Amino acid sequence: MSYTNKFRKLEELPKNSYIEIHSKTLPKFRKDLIYLYHGIPSHYGMDFSRISWYYVPHIAYEIEFSESERIFDYCSFGFWSPFKRFDQIRKLKGSKKLVMSFNYLISDDKFIKDQCKKRLSYPLNIICNTPLVSSKNLKGLIKLKCAMLRLFNVKVIIKDYIPYEELVRELSECKAFVFFQETDAPSSGSMRLAAAFGVPVYAKDNLRAKDSQVIRYKRLNEINQLPKDKINIDDGLDYIISLIQYTS
Repeated sequence: MSYTNKFRKLEELPKNSYIEIHSKTLPKFRKDLIYLYHGIPSHYGMDFSRISWYYVPHIAYEIEFSESERIFDYCSFGFWSPFKRFDQIRKLKGSKKLVMSFNYLISDDKFIKDQCKKRLSYPLNIICNTPLVSSKNLKGLIKLKCAMLRLFNVKVIIKDYIPYEELVRELSECKAFVFFQETDAPSSGSMRLAAAFGVPVYAKDNLRAKDSQVIRYKRLNEINQLPKDKINIDDGLDYIISLIQYTS
């Protein structure tokens, strides 16, 4: 089961549940759970010696959706995170759509305050313990910033949670997908879901894009010169060998 928008606390999960890890850190763990990881732990300096875990390639998605008129030239989507740089979508030409939601951590006031303390030093970090620093206010600021993208011909959809059927319906209107994230995190479910729509998927050249086997770019202005092929994701041995070579 996926630990996203289903449970608020790790302690709530039933014994022997399977947990997908999508980050480079593991602040908490339970010995009675089984963890699935899509990357190479040693590449990120992670120690999994105290937990039960398996390396699992991030599989390709197979989805069913009603064919819609593809009216948006470029789309991007996913959970909000600063490194995903969704605001970069404004630089693309044509009609665009951004579909974004918040994962459970952004709804946790304690997490927001802890992150504030990590980023601000004394005396500025005093503000972190005030009511100003809260999940509600952070979401409000993010929504306000993203709303400004409408000035750049971007249709913006932001919700706390987007049901799967609604997400598929929104994404079926897209001619291509673009991702802007600057990260060496191991895997992207969003990129693999985008590939299932049978359209080109472009991403900034990094490990996550390599792992997802999408079309990689170094600069956004290169996209128009890159192939317009749909993505066929290989979940087999060739993919695993390629990932190990990339991270070693």
